[in-house]
Amino acid sequence: MSAFCVFGMTEPLAKTLAARKAPPKKAQEKMTAEELREWYAERAAVILESSKARQVSPEFDAPQFCRDWIELAQKTVKNNGLRVMVRQPKPDGKPNKRTGKIPMTWLPYSQ
Repeated sequence: MSAFCVFGMTEPLAKTLAARKAPPKKAQEKMTAEELREWYAERAAVILESSKARQVSPEFDAPQFCRDWIELAQKTVKNNGLRVMVRQPKPDGKPNKRTGKIPMTWLPYSQ
């Protein structure tokens, strides 16, 4: 069962998120190709620094694999706030009425 993963923000993910939103139509018509690339680069930089943490790695079986993933990411791409998370029941979760089980969520992992 995979119970660990890495949350944070990486530059490739920020660029993907920036590409989903285009500049306003009026401004876009006046922009050259270079200005448009700069706009997307600036948007990606803002997302990298201020965006909410997301799952950036696949799920792993043990936390040491997450630490290895973080080390590799720090060497190869710009990143922000990478941390190991573990899949556990919600601390304040109420049991599901139908199944009786407490909902699962990603929580920060501490040794």
